[in-house]
Amino acid sequence: MPRSAKAIRWEIYSRPNAKQGKPVYYVRAVDIQTKKALLTRSTGSDSRKAARELIAELSAKMDFTRLAAAKTGNVDAASASQMENMPLSEYFVLFWNKEKSFYLLARADSGKPLSSAYVAAQYANVKTHAEPFEGFKTTALRDANLFLIETYIRHLRAKGVSGNVVGDCLNAIRTPLSWAMKRGLVLEPFSFSGIIRPKETYRTRGMITREELARIIALDVADTIQPRPRLKKGETHETPGPVDLRIKVGVLLAHLGAMRAGEIRALRWAAIDFEQNRIHIEQNFVEGDGLKAPKRESYGIVPLAEPLREPLQALRTLAFKLGRYNINEYVLFSLTTPNKPISIKGLEHGYSRLLEWIGIPPEAQKARRLTLHGGWHFAASLLADEIGPALARKITRHRSLQAFKGYDHESAEALDAARKALQFEPKNEKAAE
Repeated sequence: MPRSAKAIRWEIYSRPNAKQGKPVYYVRAVDIQTKKALLTRSTGSDSRKAARELIAELSAKMDFTRLAAAKTGNVDAASASQMENMPLSEYFVLFWNKEKSFYLLARADSGKPLSSAYVAAQYANVKTHAEPFEGFKTTALRDANLFLIETYIRHLRAKGVSGNVVGDCLNAIRTPLSWAMKRGLVLEPFSFSGIIRPKETYRTRGMITREELARIIALDVADTIQPRPRLKKGETHETPGPVDLRIKVGVLLAHLGAMRAGEIRALRWAAIDFEQNRIHIEQNFVEGDGLKAPKRESYGIVPLAEPLREPLQALRTLAFKLGRYNINEYVLFSLTTPNKPISIKGLEHGYSRLLEWIGIPPEAQKARRLTLHGGWHFAASLLADEIGPALARKITRHRSLQAFKGYDHESAEALDAARKALQFEPKNEKAAE
């Protein structure tokens, strides 16, 4: 519910606006107790009446208790009491509820919101696994303890949940419990470091070979494509679906530009320097959130590889032809929606079709675990082979060299080169004499 009006002082003030030629009125909500401004909104109007109407609207719909907690980092006594007495099953769901969570509101207010996809995944996890667990239903947040968490792990394993998913389940409740312990909502705080996690298994990242990438580079693709007509039930097309120039460029940006899918989608023409052969990694396009900073703020510059130049220039020419070019337009533009990049599904499905065209059918793609994200790992592995992991880390913007342990640097090509280097003929000392 909205915070009591007695705790909020509303202020109305104006600022000059050069575009309108008139002052514009703003409203500001101030917490009387802390003297902090909780909310500032523009009316977009030069009318004080509009300001009063906006105050009435905000007073009716805003939860100032949560907003105050986001500003101060604290939870008011009433909310704290309610949460610490709440069953863990309800608390975990509340914590990941994007509409009600103190934590998520504070993150958004600080300018560091979590991605919608991540929040949705955590919410789905606790709804599926934590909420139905009987131990969480009968235990209040204040009584959370290490033994209960270990019981939860055994419960999941008894249900046949894999070690990887159990790890995800622990991560989904760890943040809520850590947040609560820091605010004194758990009577006896504990550390997750004491938990013995089940073994998690990780598959080797799937990557295409250098020869397969060469086939992609040489592949002729259409400028633009139209959806193929639907076939009757039981019928199949004789050839893979068509692939357009945007898909080819996107795939090459992953494999030769060391770019993640979100960075590829966010790439604009202004970030490509054809003269200096540089591509600037400045943004990341996240489904559901739009433009954000690169993952873990991994801004950087990658070299513009020569096999990328011609396809990029061809795509720029096509963009001109379609009226879709300006320096702030997306390189991989949407064909249907202005000012939007290609959809992630369109890019991923296009990658799969492109692999079919070079002779890798869907069954083989699945068996080899080939995904577009593997292109980023391909670039990292290729660079590590050629210039060493230290420099490769800087270009690919990995956080540490530790990540390179997961790569198969000993590719077939690298092993063949090493084999040749290790070949030698024993000297015939007698003949030499």
